[in-house]
Amino acid sequence: MARNDREYWARLRVEPRSQWAAGLAVIAGLAVTLAVIGLLVPGNHFESRANPLYWLLMLPLVWWASELMGFEPLAVQIMPWVTSLAPLGSAICLAVAFSIGEPWQIWLVDFIICICASIGSRMTYRDSLLQREGPSR
Repeated sequence: MARNDREYWARLRVEPRSQWAAGLAVIAGLAVTLAVIGLLVPGNHFESRANPLYWLLMLPLVWWASELMGFEPLAVQIMPWVTSLAPLGSAICLAVAFSIGEPWQIWLVDFIICICASIGSRMTYRDSLLQREGPSR
């Protein structure tokens, strides 16, 4: 059921578990996005920003993260999927980097960050106001 009352919105904004769950989910999504960009876009981070593929890959994350910070219903519904699939995507990027001879340690760090952020997000989301009462509006 959609909620639109100001009292609920105010409680949701200050409830720490919902904030942590959303923030850690964004970190997990950012980690897997940067891993994919690191494999697909040539050059270092500053050089790759000139490539249109970089921005094409970053756009869905930016849209989702901005919507999630406002606790929009669709972004909140996508959040469990992101926290479930981000570690898988990061693991695939690690395997690909290892198989093509890239310095795989970078992708290992990315994978560890992604796993920790995903687990933390799932654990804090489980007991949050956001999970109990749903997104705002």
